[in-house]
Amino acid sequence: MTMRIPALSIIFGLAMCLNPAHAQQSGKAALDEWLDDQRAFGIESSYDSAESAGNTLLVSGIRFSFSTTFELPEAKATADLQGPLSLIFRWHTPKLTTTGFVADEDGFFADTMALSSDTTFGFEVRQAQETILDMQGTIEDSVLNGYGWPRIPKIDTDPKRPISRWMPYLEVLKDYRLDLGGYSLLTMDFTFAGLGKDVPAMTGHAESRDLMLKGLLDGRLAEYSEGGSSQETILEGPDGKPFRDKSQTGQTTLMGMDYIALVDLLNSDGTDNQEYRPYIDRLEVQNQQTDNGLQAIGIKRLGLEGLSIRPPETNMMAIADALFLAVTKQSEPDEMLVKKALIAAFDLYRSFSVKRLYVEELTASSNLPDFMFGFDVGRIEGLDISSNGLNTMSVRDVDVKSGANQIASIGAFQVGPIEYPAYGPIRDYIADFDVDGKPDPMAVARLFTPTSMAFELSDLFAINPETGSDIRLDHYALELNSTLPPVPTTLDMSIHGWEMPLSDLKQPDVAAMLQLMGLEKIRLSQNLSLRWDEASEDLIVEDVMIDVGDIATVRASVRLGGVPRALFENPDQAEQILQTAIFTASFKSAAFELVDDGGLKAALSVAAMSQNMPEEIIVEVGLKQLEAELAKIGNAEFSSMILAAVAEFLEDPQSLRIVAAPENPVAAVALMGAATMAPQEIPELLNLSIFVNE
Repeated sequence: MTMRIPALSIIFGLAMCLNPAHAQQSGKAALDEWLDDQRAFGIESSYDSAESAGNTLLVSGIRFSFSTTFELPEAKATADLQGPLSLIFRWHTPKLTTTGFVADEDGFFADTMALSSDTTFGFEVRQAQETILDMQGTIEDSVLNGYGWPRIPKIDTDPKRPISRWMPYLEVLKDYRLDLGGYSLLTMDFTFAGLGKDVPAMTGHAESRDLMLKGLLDGRLAEYSEGGSSQETILEGPDGKPFRDKSQTGQTTLMGMDYIALVDLLNSDGTDNQEYRPYIDRLEVQNQQTDNGLQAIGIKRLGLEGLSIRPPETNMMAIADALFLAVTKQSEPDEMLVKKALIAAFDLYRSFSVKRLYVEELTASSNLPDFMFGFDVGRIEGLDISSNGLNTMSVRDVDVKSGANQIASIGAFQVGPIEYPAYGPIRDYIADFDVDGKPDPMAVARLFTPTSMAFELSDLFAINPETGSDIRLDHYALELNSTLPPVPTTLDMSIHGWEMPLSDLKQPDVAAMLQLMGLEKIRLSQNLSLRWDEASEDLIVEDVMIDVGDIATVRASVRLGGVPRALFENPDQAEQILQTAIFTASFKSAAFELVDDGGLKAALSVAAMSQNMPEEIIVEVGLKQLEAELAKIGNAEFSSMILAAVAEFLEDPQSLRIVAAPENPVAAVALMGAATMAPQEIPELLNLSIFVNE
């Protein structure tokens, strides 16, 4: 379990403790008014002495404490954790030095506020008189310049709004201001007693160094930085032996954060036409490392740029109220509330967008006795990510190892661009959905399938775990688009430089044949382009290419008419639709080309050797067999054309191309009828032509 110090949260927590009360006061009078205001809200506060010297106020032994007790809902209580639970917070600053400290009806302000380096704080969770969680910390060299804070707002009790009624505490944070502030060191030691056998006891130590905040005004923070942090957690293992988990982080920098954007996200007015507004301009964390002795992860740099927020249609606090009331009443949320919660989840997802995410030099390793595994990633980057889709998400320079041996690598992998479907139909579907029923898989697929997406993979290397041989791929690309999700209406796919040894082929006879032809490996490239034209209902398959290196290349294309829209809209009914579509479908054109890359000559040579006869005889026998098959068609002119073309190709194998280009579309039923009853008519019906070595 890792409990990293939330440094920024602690600073704001400090701000809340150093808080609020009327008519302008200064010095000790302002201090007393401030503490009185704290007490009015249940915060115990006191000091030993306060001395003024001009504009400076020196306060000794200032203390704050707050405690509350609550009962766990019966549904959340366990044998090891039952109510009531007590939460206790304490703060002690031996010396607080402030200048220009004043109080008025709006709040409090200090030109400077410095805490002595022996400042301490603590937090406890108790069950009865037993401490479950104990955290004790110190802060060194904490100074706040130009620090102002508002008075604590009064929160009225409202049983119908158990969560949202606390929103004024969040909204009032916009009234804080700070020119410059921070600390040199924050430390924390914690002890957790554990909860029975399932949750182990643990202890730990954490540090945060050189924290700085700059330019907080009107709910926007100009700059935040932290020099580094570290943490060590010691857990009690199942065998009684300690288990250590260490982590550390280098420099963290945040530029430009609009806190109000987050508040508006939680308390939206329900308007669905609001634009994205900046939340965080830039955030970067350097040199993150975690290590528990068995697993280790390291990241040189990670961050984001241009994180924006758009208020959702749903008021999140209203949903939180309703869910909280349902849980505390130990009742199941009703159907309407479940639907609202689902819509709220989608609304929340739609509320964020980011211009850029990145991770640089990620390393991970596992040192388990039976599992020595690790990988390195040079870079992960996402661009323009929102509920509308994403531009790209890419991963580069991946290296995977088992022990000391490399087993795989990827030069680059990229997803995108991706365009997500419209939100309105999704929202309407959830609103009308029967919670107790089963979702229609096809309806869900139509709603959630992206309308376009693309993938790319480059420079793949992998070791076949069964044979230990190398498998390589130069490049793979796939692009899908659809006007009728979930079935793509356009598809473009390419494979280049896929390579594997013959020994990995599952067909030993084929492998042996290729070996005799002088090959040691298979190298394959392939293209495929498919599109459906909605207006004409034509299915066009073009740029089909299969290139088997050093053997042959095959190219093909075909155009079919009368492919109905229903086939894409209802793929689950494809069989029934095709049975009907056969009466409307037609053949419009096709082409096939074979280009010899040395494979035919090599195959003839191998066949001649295996049969112990000259190549000329092998060719002659093959042509005789072809002539016999063509005779079955019953079209002498066509058979003669084919025989002559094949003979010419075998004599000088370069290329052989067959084209079908009927003047008018040929109905599918007519083509099937001819194939059954009058095959001799097919060449004229399709207007077949053959070309050799062109």
